[in-house]
Amino acid sequence: MKATVTNKTDDYVVYRLGESTLHIDAGDYQAQTGLLKGDLVLEPKKSGSRTVEFKDGTEFHVEAFTLDITGIYKTTAMNDVEAPNFKLPAAVNDFEAGAFECNLAGLKQETKETKADFKCTYTGEGLGFVTPSKASVEVEGQKFANNNKRAKTKVLQPGDDTKFTLVYNVPAKVADMQFANMEIVWDGVLEEATLEQAPMDTITFELDPGKTAGKN
Repeated sequence: MKATVTNKTDDYVVYRLGESTLHIDAGDYQAQTGLLKGDLVLEPKKSGSRTVEFKDGTEFHVEAFTLDITGIYKTTAMNDVEAPNFKLPAAVNDFEAGAFECNLAGLKQETKETKADFKCTYTGEGLGFVTPSKASVEVEGQKFANNNKRAKTKVLQPGDDTKFTLVYNVPAKVADMQFANMEIVWDGVLEEATLEQAPMDTITFELDPGKTAGKN
């Protein structure tokens, strides 16, 4: 069956598909999950759908069944995750910050431009948010913004990761970035939201003999 979820709140909503349960006389069955049946993450005021599939049963041809969609969650508190400044040239290639594990995947330092590629993995139980556009670089006591305008906010489920590139352009009168000591400042880049399960009613489906006969 197809399930459409509409988020009417100002928070993020998550539908964890595998927590839906089908109840029939022969037993209880959990919804299938996988690459094409992954969790649904909805921004505020957005809608989305997933195909809810139950299989491997031998008694599915029934006249009535009930469905529990218990995997609906909404975000509650959103918290900034403090991360240590990252030194360039790099003394270490990775760091941990709360429920995030990040590592430097590539670095190119030139006189007029520095590019740093990072990969961050969220290991928590709620939702992780990564906003690379907020990452600034500090050099000679001054801060400069990330010039990669395509670095959008990514929302991560537990175990998800994201890759992004930070681009900095510092005037030559301030420093030659090929040789300068710099620090990436992560203020506001990493955030984590806790999830709270939303109460959902059990849905009952019953065969309508009259309507079925009319359709046939």
